Amino acid sequence: MHPYFSFVAKIGRLEFALTTLGAGFLSSCVSICCDTSYYNSYTGQWEEGPLDPLAGIIALLLLVGLVYWQVLTCCKRLNDVHRSRWMVLWCLVPLANFVLWLYLCLKPGILSQQNAQCQPLRDNPDIETH
Repeated sequence: MHPYFSFVAKIGRLEFALTTLGAGFLSSCVSICCDTSYYNSYTGQWEEGPLDPLAGIIALLLLVGLVYWQVLTCCKRLNDVHRSRWMVLWCLVPLANFVLWLYLCLKPGILSQQNAQCQPLRDNPDIETH
């Protein structure tokens, strides 16, 4: 299975933050595009217009896909910080989802620790170079 669709893969902090912010932006765009309210200048009030059923179905499919993408991204990041993927259920709790998002954005994971340990040979004090 490709790593983009795998729940057992790992991602770093930057990729997690950019992916979740991007998915949030896309879901906002879908919601705005499906908004059918308009300002009636004759009555001076906002009114609801009819929504095309096909547009509603397409928007629903897009939003379900974005939710799946968000859950998948959170699971990958939870793998990287050695936490249970069941913690993704905290995303359903108001305010706790924001705390979880901040934790996953700020907590260094395995990927960042591995990158920090990979020093070039010339910078490693344990190895003598002549």
